Amino acid sequence: MAIGINIVSSIGVWLLTKELVFTLMMLSFLILEMLILMTVSAIKLKKYRVQILKGEVEVV
Repeated sequence: MAIGINIVSSIGVWLLTKELVFTLMMLSFLILEMLILMTVSAIKLKKYRVQILKGEVEVV
């Protein structure tokens, strides 16, 4: 879903500015940000996986 929003917003920027390089650069930064966030969350989940399965994690 987030990728779809990024693509639609990139098309909107391209239609408004007519600068393809700027649009592609913006899209690549957004995709890079999403990859970083997914990697960080996967590492966090891997760290607490056993505790989550046992039900020992307190929700803060």
